Amino acid sequence: MGISDEHFVLLRSSIEASTSKKINLSLGSHIIERLEHAKRLGSAWLESDNDEMVLLWKFLTYQEALARRGFLFLEDVVEDAVEDPGATTNVGDTLVSEDDSAHMLAALISGRKAAWRELQQFYLQKARIVLCTATTAGRKVLRGLCPLTVIVEEASQLTESTVIISILESTVTSMDANEFYDCEKLSFFARLLTQGVPDVKLLRQYQMTPQIADFLNQEFYDSRLVTNPTANKHCKAFQASMRQRYGVKTGDCFFISVTNCSLWRRRNASSMFNPEYVTEVTDLVFVFIKAGLSETDIMVLSYYSEEIRVLKQAIHGILKYIDIEIKSVDSTQGSEAKVVILSTTRPGGSRGMGFVADRQQQNVALTRAREGLVIVGHANMGNSFSVAAQSWVKLINHYRERDRLISLNGNRQKLVSALKIPNENDFVEVIAR
Repeated sequence: MGISDEHFVLLRSSIEASTSKKINLSLGSHIIERLEHAKRLGSAWLESDNDEMVLLWKFLTYQEALARRGFLFLEDVVEDAVEDPGATTNVGDTLVSEDDSAHMLAALISGRKAAWRELQQFYLQKARIVLCTATTAGRKVLRGLCPLTVIVEEASQLTESTVIISILESTVTSMDANEFYDCEKLSFFARLLTQGVPDVKLLRQYQMTPQIADFLNQEFYDSRLVTNPTANKHCKAFQASMRQRYGVKTGDCFFISVTNCSLWRRRNASSMFNPEYVTEVTDLVFVFIKAGLSETDIMVLSYYSEEIRVLKQAIHGILKYIDIEIKSVDSTQGSEAKVVILSTTRPGGSRGMGFVADRQQQNVALTRAREGLVIVGHANMGNSFSVAAQSWVKLINHYRERDRLISLNGNRQKLVSALKIPNENDFVEVIAR
């Protein structure tokens, strides 16, 4: 039998929704290509003894059987399949049966999951290199994979347990007896260092201009970081925009201290946003685009999901700059952009710093920009008893001493006019935290 064109389009959309849109290296993308090939061959594949075609058509048959019963999408397939005796049900029997009982439907769904997993395992067994997230490495489809070498990128960002689970078939952690009871608190990298594993420090950076790297070098690398000459590039559009808008001298990085700002959260929610910061960030985006920067040159970062949501409403929705990346600091590890605008959200003081004070997150946030960096915050944000927050005090002093600290009064009127937020019906102002 075959699969209808309409159902195949839905199948493709469902698989693509679970794979990366930026790269074509995903297993899902490869399986789509092979499914298209199988569909083009039709019954011609029966003339050859081809294990791949058997697996492809087994999955397509289950998919079509479910599609005819109104189950058109694949969300449940991308999850780990649950072992079920129904997975061994004969595909032909389930296809021609008129019995749409709960048992039959469960057997079809289970069979489709198993067929999808078999397809993934078939291609993974032929792969010499597998790229995946640490979470994916622990999934059922990869449990039989026994690599000779495992390379863990950003090991300092992963807890020990996350990495161990991705490498070992099974692990047991005892909070009473296991000496590694703190595995959820330590990163994998930190554990290796505490055990005396030799480490090599990479002390040459190729990404940031010397001016952007200057503070980071002092605060995080003991002034041992060397900037490669190829990184000494400058964005003239960024520099000119900052000079014209704020009257500052030419530079690659600035701290904008916004006074008279406020902090709000949605009712019955905890995530926050700063409307004055959002307004300034949005204005900066508009200025940079008008100066000639492309949307893909700019990345906007924030620490809080609510502020990211509001920024997307303003920049993607109102300004229609849909290609500008707006991301959380936590999710931006490994990303970079020519120009980065960072909103720190919280102004400190009685409203606290929260996880904005985290040094590791600060390091991530400040190392995303290549040629232009603007930090939107408050000059007194680091004045707290937190030791971690002192990194922000040092950063602000660093920028102040170099005449790259800009002070202005906050104004959220544009945001209120455009999006009608914040409003007291949906939001609550955070006075103290």
